[in-house]
Amino acid sequence: MNFRLTNHSSIVLTTFAFCIFFEFANVAANVAAPATIQQQENSEEPTIGQKLFVLNEDGISANYVDVESDVNIPFGAVLNIEEVGPNRFTVRYQAKPVSVKQHDVFDSASAFDHINDQIEKKPTAEWYAAKTHVLYSQRKFKEAIEASDLALEIDGRHIKALQYRTTSYFFLQELNEVKLLVDQLLEIAPDHYLTYANQFYYLNTQGDLDAQIKAMEKSVELNPYSSPLWSNLGYAHWQVGAQDRSFECFEKAIEVSPGTSGGYQIYGICAYSIADFETAREYLEKAEQRNCLRSQTYETLATLVDGDSEPDHERYLQLIKKAAACDDCSVLSQRQFAWEMATSPNTERHDAEVALEIAERLIEAGQTEPEILAGCLEAKVAALARLNRFMEAQETLDQIDSEATRSPFFQPLQEAIEAEEAFSVPSEDFDL
Repeated sequence: MNFRLTNHSSIVLTTFAFCIFFEFANVAANVAAPATIQQQENSEEPTIGQKLFVLNEDGISANYVDVESDVNIPFGAVLNIEEVGPNRFTVRYQAKPVSVKQHDVFDSASAFDHINDQIEKKPTAEWYAAKTHVLYSQRKFKEAIEASDLALEIDGRHIKALQYRTTSYFFLQELNEVKLLVDQLLEIAPDHYLTYANQFYYLNTQGDLDAQIKAMEKSVELNPYSSPLWSNLGYAHWQVGAQDRSFECFEKAIEVSPGTSGGYQIYGICAYSIADFETAREYLEKAEQRNCLRSQTYETLATLVDGDSEPDHERYLQLIKKAAACDDCSVLSQRQFAWEMATSPNTERHDAEVALEIAERLIEAGQTEPEILAGCLEAKVAALARLNRFMEAQETLDQIDSEATRSPFFQPLQEAIEAEEAFSVPSEDFDL
């Protein structure tokens, strides 16, 4: 085992680059993260008895609920929903309790289909904004911008459409567009917490640390019930070296949303970055228990397991498989995971099958860098050899036709295939 994150401080910035608007949520069937409501009917303020479509803030799942409290909830409101019993929820809106009863539950695909059905029946800015949200959460940023165009044609001041349009442009690195949209939000929605969250996002690219802190403090002041906002405020303080204040903010992120993984993950990653490995493991394992969707949680835990005096190989492989399954896992990390799972002396058949699946997925994606493609092919060869599929292994190995792209393992891998033997690598020599 050898996936080691030796640069402790660098991984913090990697984590926070995605922390700001992607909700690190536990998307269990019955528990909703902080959520944006979408009226089923075009009423201005749904109250008791109003049926609402709730799109979770992570943009991954949704459900229908009935409001059972006489509390007015305007368009674009953010609800914090907590399960209090079978099919029963307590919702907090601006510190006021709202009782709702859940009805239909939608996963990502069915929620998206439902939104499209509603748009076909009656296109509104709200439904187009919901579509923008889902596309953004799926990292389909160009499509999200196109959906926001349609929302803004109907309502040019729609906050949610502007929010996810802004962040989509950010991830496309079109910072001039981001700046224009942030200025627009400051003008039309100076009292909306998302305005200052977007401003923070932009300022994060400009190096104005004091302004970042002020933006996030304003955002948290306007919405103190958002776990990601508290995490972002902690990051802003982390950048100026205020570690104690950062951890206070991360603790607040956990307090306002203890059932989601984000606060635990950020706390654990930052603890790791200052070499507090015991605390890092405690908090990252809590993030894992809450179905964290970020590969860095599992990569860091794998590194911690690898550093144990007696490393648990089975646990290590479990963690790197979880990391590879995350949408944000890099190609290089996935390639390395496939290689390790295929070549470890303790690899079992299931590990080799997972390694083969990862390698084939990377190859089919069309790797443009010759060295990366060669590494993926070698991982596939090792997995096929582990599965005693030597003819396929040789055919795959023959595809690596340039000596310049071959790793030092190419020749011993070739010899193992010719001898029809599985290929293993000592743990200290794992890196491709």
